[in-house]
Amino acid sequence: MCCLSGALRLYLRPDHPGDAETEVRLSAGTAFVVPRNRWHRLELDRPSDIMSIGLRDGTRIEPVAGP
Repeated sequence: MCCLSGALRLYLRPDHPGDAETEVRLSAGTAFVVPRNRWHRLELDRPSDIMSIGLRDGTRIEPVAGP
């Protein structure tokens, strides 16, 4: 995941239920490699442009509950 402009927070789901998520803050020009098969989510701190590269096969998207 690469933050091209703006700022965001990337949260990695814990390995064990009940543990806290790991938070990674990205600002413009920074990047982070999400470990393979690790569920993650994003929250934008301000309008941002991001670049994300993922595998075409085997990628799963988890539904998000509405407001």
